[in-house]
Amino acid sequence: MLPSPAAERQAFGGDDLGADPMPIAQDISQVLGDCSGFYLQQTRRLLNIGIDIDGLAISHLAFRAETLAEYLDIHRQLEPLCSANVENIWGGRPISKLLLEKPLQLSPSATTVLHFPTTQTEVGQVQNFL
Repeated sequence: MLPSPAAERQAFGGDDLGADPMPIAQDISQVLGDCSGFYLQQTRRLLNIGIDIDGLAISHLAFRAETLAEYLDIHRQLEPLCSANVENIWGGRPISKLLLEKPLQLSPSATTVLHFPTTQTEVGQVQNFL
């Protein structure tokens, strides 16, 4: 079981992690933006270099947070939309593997798995993360 957001804030040095936390989302697009548009952009880029992924299943979607504070805030918003979460350290950074309750439609494919790592962490904070 994951610590509460308040426990996370305390573990990482207090309540001031930057911007005010966003309210909990009712839909994943409120948190991550236009995932279907991102998917279409990537399929076009692949097609332009001769790789056609039309009709292939999508195993997961990755969304990367820039900072630990952003990771904690977005994670708090995503967790209510998920039925399971595995969280660990990968490459020295926190990463969540979230199983979405509802499939994320990525026109025409869908996925229920979201990988959510950070790109950087503040020194010493990862040691206290798990």
